[in-house]
Amino acid sequence: MLRKFQEEKELITSWIEEGKRQLAECESEETVEITEVCDEQEELQWRKKHRENVRRHYQQVAREKKKQNSSEVPLPSSTVDQDLMERLEMLELEEELHEYEAKQNQGLNKGIIFFTICQCGIDSVPPHNGRNVAPNHRFS
Repeated sequence: MLRKFQEEKELITSWIEEGKRQLAECESEETVEITEVCDEQEELQWRKKHRENVRRHYQQVAREKKKQNSSEVPLPSSTVDQDLMERLEMLELEEELHEYEAKQNQGLNKGIIFFTICQCGIDSVPPHNGRNVAPNHRFS
């Protein structure tokens, strides 16, 4: 218990010493106090001007955002949904192809049909000339 009080005393003493050091530093000749002459009228004018500048800035940002949104042509939701589903299918097929190629590299599943992904859809192609290469093989 006594040790806690001594630690607290040391802490408070160090705070007091630091305060005295900073006060002495402020009173030295090297320190310059900065004073600004400003009355309430000037401050009110500054606040009014600042408020107006901020308002103009946000109006400009809103105009640019509105202009950007109006320049974009929205797609019908059915087209967007259809495009997303097609892209999802393509990604799933790519994933299956990568899994198959990984198994092929390990020497597994040697007689499986190859899947190639092209713009028109899925083509099933057997191994070409005994090699594990599918003709017209493309990734998008």
